[in-house]
Amino acid sequence: MPVPSWKSVPPGIYPWETTFNKIFANTNIPRPKGETICIFSDYGGDNQNSLYETISVLYVDLDASNEWEYKRQLVRQKFLPDGRRMSFKNLNDRKRREAIIPFLAAADEISGINVTLAIQKKIKSLYSNKEAKELLEKHLNTTGNWKEYAFERVLRVAHLISFLVAGLSSPNQNIYWVSDEDNLFANDAKSKDMAKVLSGFSGVYVEHTLGELGIGTTKIDEEDRGIEDFASIPDLMAGAVAEITTKLSKTYSGGIPKGLASSLPEKLGPKTDLLCRWLSDNTQKLKRTVIGMCQ
Repeated sequence: MPVPSWKSVPPGIYPWETTFNKIFANTNIPRPKGETICIFSDYGGDNQNSLYETISVLYVDLDASNEWEYKRQLVRQKFLPDGRRMSFKNLNDRKRREAIIPFLAAADEISGINVTLAIQKKIKSLYSNKEAKELLEKHLNTTGNWKEYAFERVLRVAHLISFLVAGLSSPNQNIYWVSDEDNLFANDAKSKDMAKVLSGFSGVYVEHTLGELGIGTTKIDEEDRGIEDFASIPDLMAGAVAEITTKLSKTYSGGIPKGLASSLPEKLGPKTDLLCRWLSDNTQKLKRTVIGMCQ
């Protein structure tokens, strides 16, 4: 049995980092040993009916995930030969519905962890305000035209990724972050800003020397949909967790009970119910964790 090896990250900037350390120390994920770490991110909760914004990050030891590659290609050959992408919003499609269970079974073979951060939309700012935004823009020399809410999301995802890199990476590992194509990477200026913010956070938290640090979007995917399939996992989790947390909040008078075991709402949609069952199984090679942040 692999020995859990989360390296506690010294508190740096935000008060909830101690809680993050405790959560990740109990995920039973072994320290990834491969030369290449790939990180994929996606976002959910943009629907106006959602009470939560979600940020989902998949942290992968690429060299230890060969069985996933073999199985996901079999799933594509059998169910998705036309190259369509798996995604939460499109799971009503018949072919994707047929593929989802074997696809998730293949994902169990990924060596790594998927972390989904669910943030109550009432919380407008966790990481920035107007003054902090201006200070960071000056310090990092950002050049993109960012609205406050978008820059807040930049900080949220870059902080989570940097924290995971600090706690799980080893010296000289190459780290590559691939995000969904969204407004955070709308143009070259914003893409460069994302790299600057990630580098800034990493400089605060990561105490060892890394190899290459690369950043890109799913646009770089090749015809076999290898990158898209990795990115589909945080996409599925972001969508499912946004629905689960919203319905839980509505069930319990606007908030999720703390310190109590809470039953799930009865009327989860079929796709979310399936994903919830997969999300709750932490016996597999791929670990999954959900962190809720509420007022």
